[in-house]
Amino acid sequence: MARAVRDLELGERYERLKEDAVASLLYRKARERVLKALLIARTKREPPTDVSVRYLANKVRMPADISVEVSNLEEEEDEMDSGEAFEADSGQRHRLYEAAKNRLTGRYRTTKRLVYYAMAALKA
Repeated sequence: MARAVRDLELGERYERLKEDAVASLLYRKARERVLKALLIARTKREPPTDVSVRYLANKVRMPADISVEVSNLEEEEDEMDSGEAFEADSGQRHRLYEAAKNRLTGRYRTTKRLVYYAMAALKA
C-alpha cells in the first residue's frame, strides 16, 4: 500500500509539472498496486504477475462505482496504447491528445478514491 500511495503522490507532482504521460503511468501503477494489496489481503495468496488491472478489479470486491471507473480508465488507456494516436493525422492526434489530457484529472480522482477505499478496507 505504501508504494501505491507514493505512486499517487508522485503522479500528482508530475501532473503539476505538466508531465502528463508520466503522471498517467504512475496513477495506473498505483491502481495496480492497490488492487494487488487488496487481493492479497482477501485471498492470502499472491496474484499472478502478468494480469491486467481490469482482471484485478474484477477479482477484488469493491463498490460498484469505483470498479466501473477503474474498468473505464483501463479501456481508455488501452485505446491510447493501441497506437491509434500514432496512425491518426495531426488533427486527430491533437484531439486524442487533448481528450487524454482532459481525462488525467479523472484518473487521479479515481486512483485516489481507490487508494483511500483500500486503506479503509485493509484497516477493517
